[in-house]
Amino acid sequence: MESKMADHAELDALVIRNIGDISAAMKHADEVLSPRVWEEVGKALVNACEPSTHYAFADGEDEDVWLADRSWLALDTLSTSPEPDFFLGLDERTSLGGEGENSWLASFTGSGPNGATVALWVDQNIVGKARWKKIVRSANDLIGELRTAGFDVVEDDDRKLCIPVLFNRDALAAAFSSEDFASAMQPLIDAVRKAITATPLLERLRALALAAA
Repeated sequence: MESKMADHAELDALVIRNIGDISAAMKHADEVLSPRVWEEVGKALVNACEPSTHYAFADGEDEDVWLADRSWLALDTLSTSPEPDFFLGLDERTSLGGEGENSWLASFTGSGPNGATVALWVDQNIVGKARWKKIVRSANDLIGELRTAGFDVVEDDDRKLCIPVLFNRDALAAAFSSEDFASAMQPLIDAVRKAITATPLLERLRALALAAA
């Protein structure tokens, strides 16, 4: 116990001595670095979807990034702002039992105090939350196939599906230094490819929702 207190005491002193630099660094991370990463994420998502039948939506300023097969888009919205009934959206993946808040930069690299990362989450606008939860929890064979295809299944009360995305800190640092983000965005590109490859499986899951609507 005394050893732990001593460790904390040293950390406390270190933080206090450097609080000005720490505060400035966090402000820069939130106001400059994180928005730039969102911008590059949007570009990478759009580029990764171009050779496929998938549509990519990227609004880095609002932290709204998602992809969907074009057949999942509402026909009456195609010429304006496409709206999907089924899609994969990029968002934070919190660590079970994790406490505290991360900056987006910390979540992108899995470096924050609560262990959060980011992922492409399967989501839909076809049925309500309770009905969707019932569908996902009962489709065990299909969920098993999605696991094999590279999806994680978060076995909480809702049984959410996602493809993990974890950016390498050193690769991101090099990207900011060189202004070349191609290599740094590879984890997202790999996740997008998994999503596109799994389209037939996702279409089966979507069909279950449509049948229950």
